[in-house]
Amino acid sequence: MAKTQKDAAVWELVFDKKLGATRSKGSSITLQREDGLTLKEGDCISFILDTKAQYKMTGLAFIKDIELAIDAFLKIKALWFVKYNKSLDSVLPPLPNGEAYRTNDLFLTPVMDSILLTQIKGKHRIIGSAELNDLSNNQQEIEEDVFICRRFVNDSTTYFTDLIEWSVIYQSYCDNKSEFYESLKMLTVSPSKSKNNSPIKGTTKRSPTKRKPLEIEVIDISDDETFDSLDEEDNNIYKRRRLRSSPKKEEQYSPTKRSPRKKAVKSLSLPYLTNDMDFLNNEEFDTAKTLIKAKKLLGTGAKLKSLPCREEEFYRLFHELENNIHSQKGCCIYVSGTPGVGKTATIREVIKQLSAKLTIDNNGETAFNFLEINGLKLIKPQQAYEELWRKISGKSASTSNSLNLLQQYFEDDTYVSNDKHKLPLVVLLDELDQIVTKNQAVMYNFFNWPTYQNSKLIVVAVANTMDLPERLLTNKISSRMGLSRIQFTSYSYSQLSEIIKHRLQELSKSDKKLIIAKDAIEFASRKVASVSGDARRSLMICIRAVEIAQNEFFLKSEEERKTLDGNYTVTIMHIMKAVNEASSSPVSGYLNSLSFMSKLVLVSILLRKKRLGIAEIQVGEVYDELSNQIQVLLFSELKKQLKAEDLQLLDIVFGSGKKKRSGSVINTSLFILKDLEENGILIIQPLRIERDRILRLNISDDEILNSLKRDPLIKEIIAFV
Repeated sequence: MAKTQKDAAVWELVFDKKLGATRSKGSSITLQREDGLTLKEGDCISFILDTKAQYKMTGLAFIKDIELAIDAFLKIKALWFVKYNKSLDSVLPPLPNGEAYRTNDLFLTPVMDSILLTQIKGKHRIIGSAELNDLSNNQQEIEEDVFICRRFVNDSTTYFTDLIEWSVIYQSYCDNKSEFYESLKMLTVSPSKSKNNSPIKGTTKRSPTKRKPLEIEVIDISDDETFDSLDEEDNNIYKRRRLRSSPKKEEQYSPTKRSPRKKAVKSLSLPYLTNDMDFLNNEEFDTAKTLIKAKKLLGTGAKLKSLPCREEEFYRLFHELENNIHSQKGCCIYVSGTPGVGKTATIREVIKQLSAKLTIDNNGETAFNFLEINGLKLIKPQQAYEELWRKISGKSASTSNSLNLLQQYFEDDTYVSNDKHKLPLVVLLDELDQIVTKNQAVMYNFFNWPTYQNSKLIVVAVANTMDLPERLLTNKISSRMGLSRIQFTSYSYSQLSEIIKHRLQELSKSDKKLIIAKDAIEFASRKVASVSGDARRSLMICIRAVEIAQNEFFLKSEEERKTLDGNYTVTIMHIMKAVNEASSSPVSGYLNSLSFMSKLVLVSILLRKKRLGIAEIQVGEVYDELSNQIQVLLFSELKKQLKAEDLQLLDIVFGSGKKKRSGSVINTSLFILKDLEENGILIIQPLRIERDRILRLNISDDEILNSLKRDPLIKEIIAFV
């Protein structure tokens, strides 16, 4: 570490410009000292534990990161090595073939610390078991500055891992530093600690155990003129936190003391609620258990062996992706459909089966990489650049730097063509309408990069509307999407019935105690298909019907349960109760009771959301959209359907021609927005300037649409939502 640039005066920083890497990333920095010492990430170094101490003690560490920092000019993060000594023989696992440990054996720990530049003494080489065997077979002696690493150890030197090969470990570090460090921490966790998750059963006190301290080799280098000068340079550097305090003299060691263990707390017998199924006999318990299992199978998160009613879309997606992966060329595929029609689930299943098939064809080698980016999970659309660059390089960068690196990565044909190990990358852009920006730069880049000759980038874009490219995107973007478009139509009632039956097949094969009547499934399917064709909505209705049936089962007397003989049927009456609950919720009742003007405000919000493609809009845009809808309404055939009081109200508030009143429009709309906010329908940003306030819906769009479609006049207006 160097707190200021002056502290690194004797060092020269060399930045790797292979891919235009940013200066803020440590992976591109190499350190060169005046005496010719060169350091980079992945090197093993020796360093002085305390440069100000009278007796200099040397430690060994593995450089994990070299990076420019905010709180300091340069940071060197290193992982500590533990050097072998005889005191470790009691806890060290034996080596195969009776081989003894050597004095230059090192054990890597997950303890990470910052190293000062003035502490660095020299660089050493690490070898593994394979290279050690080669040297032994050739009867070559190991040099003094060469060390052996064959195991990892935890921070307390009480648990050592199995034998590892250093060359393999080092390669994994080069591939992904963060994954390497996480694996190191996981491997050094003692199995006894990971399994001991149960509360303390006994109360027997154990005296703290004592073990011998580690014998640390002390190297006296006080007469070295080089390090005396380094001590003087280190006077202005702040004291770093030490993991261990170094003794003043080698002979003065005190045995390691552990803090006494806390007394075991006796478990208290707390009162608990009785289980509803405790009073049931075996057959009745099986029936209740079957009802619970049915709810899990009907849930949207249930794992399915196949996706019914989407076979055509599945095979089309499968073959298009397979052809593009084999041809090693980039392309764009646009998938559209209303919410709940199985778009994302189908694509994930295609990726899963395609990966398995191509892996078998390639003799177990991965044929392509996959990345899913959900627009709803991004804080801002530009964050998609960071996700893509992290997947490609395994490194993190800021938004602007990620964009520059990606542009250079895809434009550099020589680099891409020379990279023989580069695999095609399939990127799933889900919720595409949330990634749309004003200048549409994010969309343009993601659809433009696959057109490069050697990009090997396949983008699968998913949106809720088929005409989103033509409606929101410019011609230069929509033209790059190509002609590969797949439309997922809404489910019909027969398809919804098939989906529900398919989910219940597993339950009916193993257990026939629960029966969902065919007319009940058909009624739920028809009810949902008439509104939206959303499979998730029909499944939620069936889940609620099963819950109602389960509650009725528990309320039955013992004699009534015996007459059922362990069998129970979910009838159409249970489905009707579930549908009525969904349509008669407090929110639905409030939306149905709204005035004509309030419904128009909600329609204006939905229309503006769809036009802009974003969830949060300004209040001023709602005013403009409301005025446009009123003018269209007054000059269309829909005017005849308005009641006299509604026409009079519109004329008073909006007027026409010279009588048009902008102030009354704002006041009326603001009053309605305040009322909707107080009832939890909207969330409005509290700003002094009204038009600049940001608002968003606090409930789902489907819930609003389902309520507004019951109004015949509003239904005509929202036909395009």
